[in-house]
Amino acid sequence: MKITKRVVVSAAERIQQLPAPFLSELQGLCKTLERRGKEIVDLGKYAIHVPLAAQTSVSPSDGTTIAKTFAEYLAREYQIEIDPTQEILLVPGIRAALLLTAAHFVDAGTICLLPDPGYDAYRKLVLLFEGKPRSCPIYQRNDYLPNLEQFDRIASKSPRLLFLTSPHNPTGAVCDENFYSHLQRLAAEANILVVADSSYALSYSGNFRPPLFCQSRKRLRLGIEMFSFSTNLAAPQLKLTAIVGRKRMIDPLATLARSLGLLPSGPLLTYAAPYFASAESLANHIARCREEIGLRMNVIVETLQSAGIEFYPAFGAGFVWVKLRRGRLSVSFARGLLRHRGILITPGTAFGEEGEGWIRIAANVESDRLREVMTALVRAYQPIKSRLHRRTD
Repeated sequence: MKITKRVVVSAAERIQQLPAPFLSELQGLCKTLERRGKEIVDLGKYAIHVPLAAQTSVSPSDGTTIAKTFAEYLAREYQIEIDPTQEILLVPGIRAALLLTAAHFVDAGTICLLPDPGYDAYRKLVLLFEGKPRSCPIYQRNDYLPNLEQFDRIASKSPRLLFLTSPHNPTGAVCDENFYSHLQRLAAEANILVVADSSYALSYSGNFRPPLFCQSRKRLRLGIEMFSFSTNLAAPQLKLTAIVGRKRMIDPLATLARSLGLLPSGPLLTYAAPYFASAESLANHIARCREEIGLRMNVIVETLQSAGIEFYPAFGAGFVWVKLRRGRLSVSFARGLLRHRGILITPGTAFGEEGEGWIRIAANVESDRLREVMTALVRAYQPIKSRLHRRTD
């Protein structure tokens, strides 16, 4: 019997509400330009790579060994006592960590407080589990930190979630101890669960070390902290993330990870093993990452300063938040820069509505090449009148 009719299906409403994929507006143009033979320099998606120093071969590792080494590193560098067997969960990447968090804590109607601008994955996962995303605009005048006074201090029966990043993506702003102390009091009073994303906290650049959420055992009663090793160890292919928290939060997440098949694979753990040969070698590699990222950041900052271009003066991570001239749209600028200069940067609107008028530049290439690319970017940034003036001179 021939079947002539088709089953008509449509995507669920929550799928239709998801934001567009990161940099989707520019990826098609990238492919078109590459087919035409144009070289593209990617300063958009964060992908700084610092290779491991030469060392002897390391035997294959398992998750327990890696968690133990990471706990020893936290004790050595931050004087934090974490039980690697009960308070650390390894998962394959930051998105897997956020997926587990949303699956376990976000129910239909759960209010989730999201920074704007901020990492787009937070909103997507909240929507997937039918939570209620509530944008919390953050501003330069407040150092891109959430205004905690705006949150309702009346405790609710169901917890609310607050997603927090330090250093903040995309601005690089850092939460200090005063902010964390204020947040600790608020979260306890208002029944807010904190999801602290520290994807850039270990390989910080500059002299100021960003405090970690887990540096206080009391704070870990109020939330969890995530460490992406692909960014913190400047190893884009190392899709491994550690979730740190109290046993009562880690245990159910670990059970859920096993049931969903979201534990790291053997090949991934083998690939990660050389990075976690010992706490000392891990600390040495992170120090090299900090040094290299610092050199690249110096190039970006010096170029912008010499050109008189305004940017947020954060020095916490390997990217810079740059303000466009008044009236210029971030997507239009990014599209023109890509088409005419072959330079891919991230428009501010990729991080939310409050990102309009800004762009993010990631220090993805080495210093010498980065200096050339930044010179070309500055030329594209300058007003047309100033370029015409130079020509006539």
